[in-house]
Amino acid sequence: MTVVVNSSHQLHAVTNPRWLVITLTLCLGIQALTTDLYLPSLPLITTELNSEVSRTQLTLSMLLVFFGLGQMLAGPLSDKFGRRPTLIASLSLYALSAIGAALAESMTGLIIWRSLQGLFMSGSVVCARALPRDLYAPDQAAAAISKGLTGLGMIACISPVLGSLLVSWHGWRMTLFFLSLFGIFSLAWIIFRQPETIKQRQPNALNLQTLWANWGLIIKNPQFRAYTLLSSASYGGLFVFLASSSFIFSKVFGQSPFTYGLWLIASSLCYISGTFLCRRLLKTMHIIHLKLYL
Repeated sequence: MTVVVNSSHQLHAVTNPRWLVITLTLCLGIQALTTDLYLPSLPLITTELNSEVSRTQLTLSMLLVFFGLGQMLAGPLSDKFGRRPTLIASLSLYALSAIGAALAESMTGLIIWRSLQGLFMSGSVVCARALPRDLYAPDQAAAAISKGLTGLGMIACISPVLGSLLVSWHGWRMTLFFLSLFGIFSLAWIIFRQPETIKQRQPNALNLQTLWANWGLIIKNPQFRAYTLLSSASYGGLFVFLASSSFIFSKVFGQSPFTYGLWLIASSLCYISGTFLCRRLLKTMHIIHLKLYL
């Protein structure tokens, strides 16, 4: 089955549902890969760049800060120019920033390049979440995103072990070169397999007055506040674990990067299990039943 979308620009996009799942897996999974693949290399980066642990952790925290800020602009950009152009630009810049990070000679340079990675990564994730909403009704869109999140969980499961192997064999810079290759592969997939899905572009999406009005409506929405608090609590705990676990396992418990990667698989498997459970619940519970209010 295919989904045909007619846009105001006379574009006739045919989206293969199987291709869409791969698109969602790549564009959502880039977040997990960018963080988890990098984790086993943090102690080595600290040593080689002669830095402090707190400075090394900034390469992760600043990545996530700019990832969050970037989403505030990535959405309006995709509304104005389309999902496909935004994805192409974001993934291209992401791949270049990953190369810049791999070639960084100082901790300051690495922090800057990782911040840019987070900024450009935001466009990929925002557009991935928007694609199913362009094509499907809310329940179907939630199911499609859940499939993409299953793929994200698989990438998260593989990333730490792959990262530990890359660090052991070729050093920490190879993990960042690998991120660049992943960005290039995802870019090629979007160019050749993912058509535009937006039904009608919004020329005024980047207008400051429009942005403030939209942000105000979102903040006032009780569902948004409830889901934001839930996500913040969940990912806040996850971030603390990600930022500190590599140092604890290597310095305190004396574990190798490979063993540390194996430990991280357990959390990824739990995440994958949650996405399967979510899909089962969506079949028996309408999405409105899952809404939370403050």
